[in-house]
This record gives sequence, structure tokens and C-alpha cells, in this order.
Amino acid sequence: MSYRMLVLAKKIVSEMKDFYQVNEPIKVEKSDIETIEWLIEQAEKAEYYEMKYENTGAIFNRRHMLDKIERYENAIKECIDRMNEGGPGTRSFIYEKLKEVMGGTECMGK
Repeated sequence: MSYRMLVLAKKIVSEMKDFYQVNEPIKVEKSDIETIEWLIEQAEKAEYYEMKYENTGAIFNRRHMLDKIERYENAIKECIDRMNEGGPGTRSFIYEKLKEVMGGTECMGK
């Protein structure tokens, strides 16, 4: 058992005494320290997996946003090409293309 664990165990016992307002001494057994050590290891594992989960979400969100940007860029390029060509149906084409890429959202003015 490491010195660090012994210090942590004593600190936890001290704080528990204060919390429960216990005045008599509490003897810390080796098994108590091992339990505290195990709990600390579990907390560290939980923190590691929580960070890993958060990072996975960030990567997914970044990929989703990059895909969305790519769709918008492609739609804008198509609309600009169509505007350069001109002719009948250009306004309708641009409106429908933008409505499609925006997912038919309210921002299309309807």
C-alpha cells in the first residue's frame, strides 16, 4: 500500500468523523484502506471513460458539421452555376435547391 493511499484514507476517515460528528478515535484497518484504494481506482476509470465518451461526441459533432458544410457548399456552387447560365426556371431551381439543402426549414421565408 502506498503512502499516498494511507494519507488519503486518513483524510477520508477524518472528514467522515467531522461529518458524522464522531468524537472517539476510529481505527483504520488495512482492508478499509484497500477498499478506499479500489474506490479511487474506480473513480479514475469512470473519469477516463467519461472523457473518452465526451471526446467521441465531439468527433461525431465535428464530422457532422463538416458534412453539413460540404452539402451547403455544393448547393451554393450549383446555384451559382445555374445563375450564370440563366434562363427560364433559374429562380425556381435555386429556390428548390436551397430549400432541399436547408431541409425545408423555416428560414426559407415560408
